[in-house]
Amino acid sequence: MTDDVVDVDAVADAGITTVLTMTTISTGVRSALPRISYVKAIDIYLVMCFVFVFAALLEYAAVNYSYWTSKAKRKAKHRPPSVRLFRFV
Repeated sequence: MTDDVVDVDAVADAGITTVLTMTTISTGVRSALPRISYVKAIDIYLVMCFVFVFAALLEYAAVNYSYWTSKAKRKAKHRPPSVRLFRFV
């Protein structure tokens, strides 16, 4: 690859693994603590960790999508007219 971009698969795999790990930790903590009717501080902490990791994944997906669509538009714009695809209108 000629561009300086981060490997998409590695970043996505790390994010998904982190989300799954946070889910496992949350499940383990909830089963180890006694059941009560109100929210515990550990629940709030784990939910916020999950939200931030999930938000980072969404941000990465949005930036990645934006990068590749703008790159495709620039490539199509600089293509010679003889190479462009036909438009059937």
